[in-house]
Amino acid sequence: MNVDDGKELKGDNPNWREEYKKIAAKFVPYDPRFPNQNQTRNCQINYLDYHRCLKKKNGDEEYCAWYKNAYEHLCPVEWYEKWDEQREKGTFAVPDLNNV
Repeated sequence: MNVDDGKELKGDNPNWREEYKKIAAKFVPYDPRFPNQNQTRNCQINYLDYHRCLKKKNGDEEYCAWYKNAYEHLCPVEWYEKWDEQREKGTFAVPDLNNV
């Protein structure tokens, strides 16, 4: 699929809008809170927001999926894997998000 011109996406496919939404959902939109090229803080905030959302919404992953998509696209995998391990051990820097 070619998202740039939309020709391959549209074609004879009556569901092209849904297809485009699925593709577009994989991209993180511009956030004016993080205007700089370095997106480290954006990555961290979205990780925290995802876990706060899960806590607030009783583990509703579908409701909180936007934050997960954002941090997975902004953060190196090693970072959030390390944070997940820290949460499991109860040593994460934000105590209210630890799983202990």
